[in-house]
Amino acid sequence: MADVKLDKEPTRHPDCCLSLSSTLLDVLTSIVSHCAARTNADQLVLSIGSGSGLLEALLLERWAGGATNGVSHLFIEGVEVQKPGGDTPSLLNKYLPEQHHSAVKGTWDLSPRAADAVVLIFVYPRSPALLRRYLEEATCEEALGRNRFQLAIWLGPKCDWTEFEGCFAGFSGWNLRVIPDEESGLFGYEMLAVLERQIVAVAGREP
Repeated sequence: MADVKLDKEPTRHPDCCLSLSSTLLDVLTSIVSHCAARTNADQLVLSIGSGSGLLEALLLERWAGGATNGVSHLFIEGVEVQKPGGDTPSLLNKYLPEQHHSAVKGTWDLSPRAADAVVLIFVYPRSPALLRRYLEEATCEEALGRNRFQLAIWLGPKCDWTEFEGCFAGFSGWNLRVIPDEESGLFGYEMLAVLERQIVAVAGREP
């Protein structure tokens, strides 16, 4: 597990391309727990391209400590490319326990675990096309009546957003928003964007 102490202000860590802070963990926990509470399905949070697994391990520790405000179970799993010539998880993972880590065959491959995910997280993704495929697959599952997927989170440098913003367009019934810099817990050159499924109010019920 991650033995890393964070402050409210962002800082760099050699094992994570994203800046880290307790504020970031708080805002991610709030966003994820709010959306996961909408479904009774298994609450799998899948992080695509998790690298060393540091961010995911920090969230795992935070959620295990009861920070999810009544959400009974959030299970985070990191996905990376498998070791060359084998079917075992990537050598990159340093922080996530085995049961919280899985592998795909290559940078072009979609994880089959995405079909079960309530939340997809993309941290410093490299391929807009791969991200789009994940979103199309997840929303297709919803169209087929398997309404697990609720939320996609993009974390990366602002200079990359122009390449990725279009990947989140064209999904009917979904809202895209960017978290203000002062709330994100990231350095100023990074950003947090959220694609969230709209809640349709039913007569006599709260949305």
